[in-house]
Amino acid sequence: MNRREGPLHELAVSLLIGFGRDALVPWPVPTAVDLLLRKRGYRRASLQFVESLLAGTHRLYAPTESEPRRATELGKTYEDLGVDLPDLVVMAIALNRDIAVLTLDFRHFRVVQNGNNAGIRMVVEEHQLPRK
Repeated sequence: MNRREGPLHELAVSLLIGFGRDALVPWPVPTAVDLLLRKRGYRRASLQFVESLLAGTHRLYAPTESEPRRATELGKTYEDLGVDLPDLVVMAIALNRDIAVLTLDFRHFRVVQNGNNAGIRMVVEEHQLPRK
């Protein structure tokens, strides 16, 4: 997501600013952000994102040993969805810790459920997104 995406970018920025140190950023996210920003030609922004995490803007979270294991189990269960490993790890963390996720990937994150048939909670629901 970048500034060209207008209202969605502004929503994400305002939410992250509001969360501050309460925002937990799982380790796979900086890697995914790096790949996305570099692909779009924003190499410096990628490094700035990681530097801001290291400076304490948000909390960088290393998955526990069980969370990548759960991610691979989710990947096998939902193989037909084509979810990538960074998202699977975020899903595993959200399910293990029962925390809400800030994502716009509703198609993938909506489908995944824990053993109690409860889905992953979202910080923002589709109906709350600004219209372009």
